[in-house]
Amino acid sequence: LQWNLCHPCVRGIHIHFDSKEDYDGFRKRRFDDPCSKVKPVVLKRRMQYNDSFAYANENLENVPVMVTNADIYLGKGFCSITRELLQTPRNMSVGNFKQRHVRTVNHTIE
Repeated sequence: LQWNLCHPCVRGIHIHFDSKEDYDGFRKRRFDDPCSKVKPVVLKRRMQYNDSFAYANENLENVPVMVTNADIYLGKGFCSITRELLQTPRNMSVGNFKQRHVRTVNHTIE
């Protein structure tokens, strides 16, 4: 996460937290975010991938979005990804995010 926050081509990182307690624990770690790129999103339940796509469609319209797990870091090639490159037939189009179909599965942890 720290690596991606320092990446010059990353505008923001929207972190989805399962609960306010998880978010509060994250804040207590005094995480270094000098550019204010971390945007917390508290879901109040376990996150599913379709939550990420729904959030992007509702809050980040016309903004290139990448959904990754926390253990993924971006290299220097990330800056070369453009909207035009993503819209070529051999790559996933930015518009395909709104067309993605994700099966919803309810997870209950007791």
